[in-house]
Amino acid sequence: MAEEKLGQSTDPSEAPRGADEAVVVLDFGSQFSRLIARRLRESHVYCEIFPPNVAEEQLAHLNVKGFILSGGPASVFDDDAPQLPAFVLSSGVP
Repeated sequence: MAEEKLGQSTDPSEAPRGADEAVVVLDFGSQFSRLIARRLRESHVYCEIFPPNVAEEQLAHLNVKGFILSGGPASVFDDDAPQLPAFVLSSGVP
């Protein structure tokens, strides 16, 4: 079975880097991130999974049309809780 890496798709029928439109799944530690990505791909939506500390430059090759925040077990009130990158909020992308 092929191994899926963050930011990459194992499905060869998926669009190559630089796809016309893409959804980014930000994985905050959820056990469902890959399931979310699979369901998107089954609906013929190109997506890639990235950690929450992704740099904006790492998404430059994508025409991002949406972000999905996939939560994790950490409390948002913890001092070391993962933070949403500021560029996600300022991008104007849903």
